[in-house]
Amino acid sequence: MGDTDGWRRAALDYRSKFEEDFVFSVPGALEGAPPLRIAQAPSATAAEKRVGCLRPAAPADRRGAGSSSRGAGPASSSSPAVSDDAEDPIPATGFTVWDAGVLLGAYVSQPEVWRRLTTAADVPPRKLEDDDAIFASTRSTLRGLSLTGSNEPVRPSDERLTVLELGAGTGVAGLALASTGLPSAVALTDLPGVCAFLRHNAARNKAAPPPRDGFGKIAKERTGSPGRSVGRSQKRTDTADVAAIPTDVAVAVAPLRWGVETDIANLRAAFRNPRVVLGADLAYTENAAVVEKLAATVRACVPRGGVAVFASCRDHRPESVDLLEALLLEGGAFEARRVRGDELAPGFGRRVGPRDEDEREGEGSQTAREFESFRVVEFRRVAGDAMSDAEAEAIRARDARGDVR
Repeated sequence: MGDTDGWRRAALDYRSKFEEDFVFSVPGALEGAPPLRIAQAPSATAAEKRVGCLRPAAPADRRGAGSSSRGAGPASSSSPAVSDDAEDPIPATGFTVWDAGVLLGAYVSQPEVWRRLTTAADVPPRKLEDDDAIFASTRSTLRGLSLTGSNEPVRPSDERLTVLELGAGTGVAGLALASTGLPSAVALTDLPGVCAFLRHNAARNKAAPPPRDGFGKIAKERTGSPGRSVGRSQKRTDTADVAAIPTDVAVAVAPLRWGVETDIANLRAAFRNPRVVLGADLAYTENAAVVEKLAATVRACVPRGGVAVFASCRDHRPESVDLLEALLLEGGAFEARRVRGDELAPGFGRRVGPRDEDEREGEGSQTAREFESFRVVEFRRVAGDAMSDAEAEAIRARDARGDVR
């Protein structure tokens, strides 16, 4: 998957797009790590059979029925975390890997891009190990950060190097970034009915934590063991349980319906206000109300100084992509920067050739023409702020009382 044309998925045959694993050699992955293996399925029913668990049943009052969206309909913030997608055609697209997800995952996995995205002096620090909040207490949610057990260590950090992927689908973008070892933790979110499939893809690519002694210490040190990142010039030699995502990057899955305050409030605080938010082909609908709910969710999650990175294929719904960008820029809360074609990962949207080093994209250039169907935009928060801990606590308390807004 590292060649110039390999990331393009639209023209692939049925088996490659919906049945076979997508094998992704992430450009910035740790040396010696295997590629990601992302399961795919042609439908929600097929996905259920593959991972061996069922989606939540749809309630009698299906908020948002027929809305073709990842957002909920006119629901109050006290709506239960149940499936809004049992009869929704859009989530079926969430079980296959799409071009924009691969493009985004390869882009943010470049170390120089990650350093730039996470450099913001006004993002307040938060220690992950001091965060006592938990994900929503639903059957489709993992408790804490661990995919493999409650004892998995979270890398101590004074920096909140956490990532939240919205509408993650198969999780390809967030898992690609996790495989680099750069973030402290990555949360993959989508509709409740997609979470089981997301969890399956996360778990199969995540290294299990090492055994620990009675004092909570790692029983035996190994090269590439948790507690320190493995440098890119250093090969991983711990072959007992080598996985694409290292042990010291926590990965979690949680339901998050766009426009539902409760879902945001129930996220762990470090994920509710992450350093980086990711989204690939999220404006994949003609329903403007869905895009408005998506924009509201982004505003609620991205803290001042944080950044949201969206990749979109404009061949689908260019008017919806434009609407999302306009909504985020409204009021001056975000500043936008469009990513140039020559900034993308070589072989993943960026043309590989002898002129790469000197070429800068200009209107009408070959690089611009090759990239014109796709848009990658970074939105940095410069005014206002995300949902605070106090606001989240108030929403949870209101829901506990059964108040309806």
